[in-house]
Amino acid sequence: MTNSSVQIITLSVEDLRQVVMECIEAVFGAHPKAAPSEELLTMDEAARQLGIGKVTLWRLRRSGRLPSHTLGKRVYFKKSELIACLTPSRKRNA
Repeated sequence: MTNSSVQIITLSVEDLRQVVMECIEAVFGAHPKAAPSEELLTMDEAARQLGIGKVTLWRLRRSGRLPSHTLGKRVYFKKSELIACLTPSRKRNA
C-alpha cells in the first residue's frame, strides 16, 4: 500500500483562478490573448454588425459561407473572419 495524505487548504477565488491558469498554461502553453482584430462576436452582435437577421446569419453559418466557432453550446464569430468574408476576393472574375 502507498502512504498518501490529504491536505486541505483555503484559497481565495483569485488564488484558485491563478492556480487553474498556471495548470492550463503548463498543459496547453501560454494563455492565448486575442488580438483586437480577433474579437469574438455573439450571434446577435454578428447579425447586427452585418446588418442581417439572425435566421439569415444561421443559414449562412450552416451552409459554410460564414465560419463560426463554438464554445460549449454557444456560437461565436471572429470579427476578422466576418470582414474577410465581406471583402471581395481578387481571384473572382468580374
